[in-house]
Amino acid sequence: MTCQNKTKGSRPCQCPYCSGEVRDKLPFCEVCGAMIVRCLQCGKVLEQAEVTCPTCGAPVEKEQGAGTSS
Repeated sequence: MTCQNKTKGSRPCQCPYCSGEVRDKLPFCEVCGAMIVRCLQCGKVLEQAEVTCPTCGAPVEKEQGAGTSS
C-alpha cells in the first residue's frame, strides 16, 4: 500500500482500515470515516499507530492527521 499523492502519475492512496480510495488532501476516509494520517515528508498514508514512516523513515507527528479545527 504505497502512494505518494505529491508525485504526478502516482496511484490513489488507500485507507489503511477499509482499503477505500482516499482523495488527496482529505483528512478522513470517505468510505469508513477514519482519520487519515499522512507522512509530512513523502505523503504516504500511514496507520495511526506508526511512529515512523515505513517508506522514508521520517518521524510521525500525531497532530498531523487531525485536519483543520474550527
